[in-house]
Amino acid sequence: MEELRDQSCISPICEDINAALRIDDATPGDTGDVCVESYSNTVGGAGDGLDPCSMDDHDLSPKERRRRRDRARRAAMSPRQRAAINKRRRDSYVGKRLFMTPEKKKEKTRQSKRDYRKRAKEQQVAPKRTLATPIPSLHLMYLERKILGLHLMTLLQVFRHYHLLLTSRIQCLHMVGRQRHMPPWKRTIAMRTSYLRTTRKRMRGTFLEAKNLMIGKLMRMSISRRLMKIPTNPMYQIHMMRFMPMSLT
Repeated sequence: MEELRDQSCISPICEDINAALRIDDATPGDTGDVCVESYSNTVGGAGDGLDPCSMDDHDLSPKERRRRRDRARRAAMSPRQRAAINKRRRDSYVGKRLFMTPEKKKEKTRQSKRDYRKRAKEQQVAPKRTLATPIPSLHLMYLERKILGLHLMTLLQVFRHYHLLLTSRIQCLHMVGRQRHMPPWKRTIAMRTSYLRTTRKRMRGTFLEAKNLMIGKLMRMSISRRLMKIPTNPMYQIHMMRFMPMSLT
């Protein structure tokens, strides 16, 4: 038995339990710490490569125990299995980064940055419009362009569209209302009273005079000097005839 103990590293306690198991008189409590040679298989392979009867292995850190287990597994593998595992490790993302030369790593980083910038450029959206940058609806801006830009428009067409033009102007005024660029009394008179009275009085003139009078009144009514000095303001763009590209449909 001494010779067997040296060969299989069976401790005296394990030896007694094994003997008890052979003669079938062990109690259930005695089998809780059974230390037989098939210990590794009973734990689902968790103890592969560890000596179950050695107390030194149990004092190791979990990391070192895993290393020893993996070392023992690799030693038991065939060369073909080991080559397949090594190839899988080298081909993994971490392996590729690990075995890269500094030059390759720099090039890979540059490529990643280029791809990221390209994706960001494709996915970027227009900045949100806030109250600080008033933009009237595109349809009304198109109507303004149509009214102010076409000289072949008949007087009937001008009258047909002027209320829409007024609507877009008033919309702009409300959106920039916090800037207080026009006093309320002036806005009220310009929008309701003065415009209609003046237009009706001077209707005896030619068509061109009536049209110019109406357009000039609209321009004077809704565009202040202060707003016209700000190039980013849509009022400035309308006044300078710089319009955003629009489809005419």
